[in-house]
Amino acid sequence: MSNTRADDGRILMALHLVDVDGLTNQKAGEAVGMTKNAVIGIRNRIKNECNAIYCACQKAENKDGGMPPMWWAK
Repeated sequence: MSNTRADDGRILMALHLVDVDGLTNQKAGEAVGMTKNAVIGIRNRIKNECNAIYCACQKAENKDGGMPPMWWAK
């Protein structure tokens, strides 16, 4: 099953709510219609992927922190 654009937006919003706004996984999940465990699972998969892949980005704006908050919503 593949994610839709709406699914991607919900995932990005959940990540934003936890990482930027400081909400708990449970509160972020409730805000976007996911369970606490779904948010935890997404965050763990992203963390594991990022640790396993070497980032060959050379431009600072392409590295972590280079995009403004909620860049996907604009």
